[in-house]
Amino acid sequence: MENQKGTGSTGEDSEKLEPIEFKKNDFTIFMEEMSDGFQRFHVKSGEVFKKFITSMRNALKYFRFKFFNIFRDKSIEEEQYEISRELYRQNKKLKRQLQEIEKSVDKTQNLASRIKEDTETIMLDIKIVVFMVESQMEKIENLEDYMMGSLGSDWNQIKNNWSMYKEGEITRSDFVKVALRKLGKNFLGIFVNVVS
Repeated sequence: MENQKGTGSTGEDSEKLEPIEFKKNDFTIFMEEMSDGFQRFHVKSGEVFKKFITSMRNALKYFRFKFFNIFRDKSIEEEQYEISRELYRQNKKLKRQLQEIEKSVDKTQNLASRIKEDTETIMLDIKIVVFMVESQMEKIENLEDYMMGSLGSDWNQIKNNWSMYKEGEITRSDFVKVALRKLGKNFLGIFVNVVS
């Protein structure tokens, strides 16, 4: 028997069997008739027996090799299947996480739009307050004396801004905004009723 290693396109080892030649004169078959009527056959040749055993061993090795390759191929397929399943599981998990992130982004965008709306509402409220203060200011004849008397020492904080308004550097609305920012409800309270 001669073992040869060959490489196929897949890089697998294969075993090639060399056929054993039998010659008619290598052995003799003896036939015996048994008492029960059956016949029994004998081969009386050591060389043939060795060839037969070698041939059987070669066939056994060949089948072992083939079955090993079949099972190895099957185990590779099973491994690839398991890897595919694991990748599929990970893909589903990532998809769920992405959906959760998308939901979080949507919630954040909704919150941001509500904050923007609230800010616009607050700005609108400030504009309304400025408008209300301005309309009250128009009703007062000597506005500067009224503010100095009503604000007391707080007047000094907005005195320069009042001078800028009188000189036309800022508008009345800008003056009211600055006064509201600096004095808050103290300034607002001299024109409208303020409830804390």
